[in-house]
Amino acid sequence: MMFNVIWVQIFRNIAKKIYYAFNWFRFLLKVAKDNVRSPHIAFDIKIKNPSSLRIGNGTSINSGCFLDFSKAGENHVLIGNNVKIGDHSRFCTSWKNDKITIGDNTSIHGSGYISGEVEIAADCLLSRNIFISSYTHNTKLEPNLSIKEQDKIALKNNLHVSRKVTLESDVWIGWGVVIMPGLTVAKGSVVGANSVLTKNTEPYGIYGGSPAIKIGSRI
Repeated sequence: MMFNVIWVQIFRNIAKKIYYAFNWFRFLLKVAKDNVRSPHIAFDIKIKNPSSLRIGNGTSINSGCFLDFSKAGENHVLIGNNVKIGDHSRFCTSWKNDKITIGDNTSIHGSGYISGEVEIAADCLLSRNIFISSYTHNTKLEPNLSIKEQDKIALKNNLHVSRKVTLESDVWIGWGVVIMPGLTVAKGSVVGANSVLTKNTEPYGIYGGSPAIKIGSRI
């Protein structure tokens, strides 16, 4: 019995490697078809549903990234020109109408997590370990049930909770920042390391803390 379990696990691991290698190759073909110039795509990225992702010229997706777009529509994830996606970043869309957009010349350092309906404009700087998601859990759908049970009901009845997150241009997000659903980070804003942003920012404002408050201005 033990050997059967081992062989099943080996088979699953091999199947996964073949699946991701096949999708990586499909994505390269799509990049070539789109006439993308000078892309850099690490050989070990894991991608689901390559048809959903479109990248611009000079964009790089670095080692260890996991791009889970299995439920997104075609070209629902748009990454502009000269964008840098750091190592071990994870992007996720869980609903068919989700869209992720990243503007030209934006850089996202390693181990970032971005999911749902997220729009990031051009010339933004995002440090490592940031968390941005438009999703939240259901807590009031059936309050007598557990959160997991409420999420299952929402999934079954298409009652998911998602509020778009927007980062306008020239935004700098520090190390380990969490940005809550539904927020707009205004043009030129700076959010300091390890902050939790719970409210919209003002243009060129500097924010820090948990929850983050305005502590200065760039202008």
